[in-house]
Amino acid sequence: MAAALAAACAYVGWQNGRLRRRVLALSAGAAASYSGCVLSGLTAQAADDSRVEVRFPRQRPVLFLAADSGCHYCAEAIPAWVKLATDHPALDNYLVNKRNSYSAADLRSLGLNLKRVLTLQQPGAPYSSLLAATPTTVLAGRDGTVVGVWRGPLNGERIDQIKETVRAIMTPE
Repeated sequence: MAAALAAACAYVGWQNGRLRRRVLALSAGAAASYSGCVLSGLTAQAADDSRVEVRFPRQRPVLFLAADSGCHYCAEAIPAWVKLATDHPALDNYLVNKRNSYSAADLRSLGLNLKRVLTLQQPGAPYSSLLAATPTTVLAGRDGTVVGVWRGPLNGERIDQIKETVRAIMTPE
């Protein structure tokens, strides 16, 4: 009986892993469809209650992370995203607080600058669909062109891809 239960649990775990890989692959394909899209400017409320405008064209590229406090992958992604932002000070960076789910205290405990945490009240296209899933990391060039979208956990491979893309857009032509 115990062996059968163990075998059933192993099978379910294997199927779950297979399903998760398929979902991530489909999500990556959907995310890739945004590359080349040009973002419009946006106005949002920051976690410190100030009003923030992100306009294009701008002096610096922008790294966004859409996150939700109910998403365990987001909890893992935020420190990696903060490190990316710290390692690349030539980027502007904004965390999009989905559903306004993080409190100011939560954000401070994560080491985030509240002026860089945005809540989009009524995001227009393409933001509403681009940032729908969490966590989603978006890199936009100075002109607003989306140069990279990464959905799901920020693991070593994804972080390396983001760093490579940042280097490519920061290198003068």
